[in-house]
Amino acid sequence: MRKAGNVLVTALLTAVFVLLGVFVFRQSYLRLAEAFTDLCRSVGYVFCKLCGTEHTVTPTVTEYSRVLSRHSSLPADLAGFSAAAKGTFSHAGRQSVSPASRERYQ
Repeated sequence: MRKAGNVLVTALLTAVFVLLGVFVFRQSYLRLAEAFTDLCRSVGYVFCKLCGTEHTVTPTVTEYSRVLSRHSSLPADLAGFSAAAKGTFSHAGRQSVSPASRERYQ
């Protein structure tokens, strides 16, 4: 009887989390499907290239996601990344530490 109760609780919790994911985090499931599609296309592309066969497979890994919005804080190219990294790691971009904090941690 106790084992059946454990199975019932587990099934109920699983159903709740799946439904929560479907109704609240819908984009995560759509993005997961998109990621698997990208993976399959990339594997197909590499396989065709290695075998030397004619193909029309185009890998879509480098394209923006059709599910997620394009308004991201991540840079789109290397120049944007370099500028953001220099701003983050430069001495001028750091906040100064107060003498009291410096003494406390020494």
